[in-house]
Amino acid sequence: MKGIKLTAICTILILACMCIGEPATTTSPPAQFEITDLRIIPENPKVGDTLIVLIDVFNNGKSSESYTVLVIIGGTSQKKTVYLKGKSSKTVEFQKTLNIEGYMEIRAGNFTKIIYVMPLKTPASTYSPTPSPTTPAPTSSTKTWHYVALFSGNGDGTTSEFFIKGHQWKVEYKFSSTSVYCSFHGFVYVYKGVCIGDWDCVGHCKGKIDLANGNKNYYLKVETEDWGNWELVVYDYY
Repeated sequence: MKGIKLTAICTILILACMCIGEPATTTSPPAQFEITDLRIIPENPKVGDTLIVLIDVFNNGKSSESYTVLVIIGGTSQKKTVYLKGKSSKTVEFQKTLNIEGYMEIRAGNFTKIIYVMPLKTPASTYSPTPSPTTPAPTSSTKTWHYVALFSGNGDGTTSEFFIKGHQWKVEYKFSSTSVYCSFHGFVYVYKGVCIGDWDCVGHCKGKIDLANGNKNYYLKVETEDWGNWELVVYDYY
């Protein structure tokens, strides 16, 4: 009788082990990368300019992985590999010196831009008639906006130092957050000096701040209430 009971108990234990099986394993969803924007600086380039191509990449998955960004500029391909955490984005910068006048196609992901590279202006004649006393001499400005630097990140941060040549410059900013109530606060500092300007916005926002007093080194500081993604582009006017 005892032998029958022992056999029954062993059978029950074996069946229980078979039912339990191996513990289930969980894995994070794989990374899902997509290119969300393509921008160029300057928008109306000419021969001799350095074309800046900015590509925004977003990881829509939850896993952190590397991704190789491919851009084709005028038939020439360039690649850069970036590392992105889940649900985060990054701006990747490419450059190309423009040597030929004419139309040029730029492609990355599902985005395509066609630009026209303008020729260099022919130097004007050195001869100009003397204006009459009652007619003011015509004047023309050769100043234009020049790209200086691009900074991007997540959460709080401080940029590296950069130099402003002209007496007028600006910072264009863009911010995106998982919360529409998250604030994005930026500060402009003279290098090893005082704060000369700031901006503040909430949620998904973009804008610019105009500044003066160049011929100095500056840096920018960012403070956010959430782990939001931000981008700062600096331009100098001279």
